[in-house]
Amino acid sequence: MGVGKIYLGALAYVVEYRKSLLQALLIPVILSAAIDFVQIAENNTLYAFVLSIIQAVLNTLILVNIHRIVLLGPDSVPKWGMEWTRRESLFLLHMFMLILIGFSIFILTTMLISTFGIEGVYVFIIAGLIVAYVVSRFFLVLPAIAVDQRLSLMESWRLTKQRQFLTMLVVFVFPTLLMLGMGLLAYIPYIEYLLILLLFVLIVVTITAVSVTYKILSTSAG
Repeated sequence: MGVGKIYLGALAYVVEYRKSLLQALLIPVILSAAIDFVQIAENNTLYAFVLSIIQAVLNTLILVNIHRIVLLGPDSVPKWGMEWTRRESLFLLHMFMLILIGFSIFILTTMLISTFGIEGVYVFIIAGLIVAYVVSRFFLVLPAIAVDQRLSLMESWRLTKQRQFLTMLVVFVFPTLLMLGMGLLAYIPYIEYLLILLLFVLIVVTITAVSVTYKILSTSAG
């Protein structure tokens, strides 16, 4: 299955479960938006750090709720999506791990590439693609944790072995292209609120596409 079919399948899931998704995401998204607004106005470093932690918690709830609704059905999440268990703690921990892995690879790769005389934007493009490839191979640990399945980073790596670039396209490349397309829409006057709505839909569809990819690869492996 290609990336186009995966995203079409993800869109179908979003349409099918739209009411459950909206209900489960409404409070975390509103709180997250409020924190974004406060962070813009707040210059206190400690206060901003605390708000960032709260934002990470809310983002975890949003992502876990999407994965569970898509993979397990609407009854797998609480009505308003506000529940924190060991599952969410593991999910957040692994998100931080993936961020740390990606950041470390980016720094090391940019240093290594620079020794070959490559400069400017090309360094960041090459390093970014390498990070996207590696992190996407580990990324399936997140939907697995969301549905209470055990999957280590190396097991995710093995699971994506036969569909390496498909996973990279789903997780990073296709969403990036869509974001760039939305960036072009920003030049159209008076559509700020429409862009916010489109961004929300894009995030939900992208996470759903990761769920679909996990479902396909875990089923074929089993």
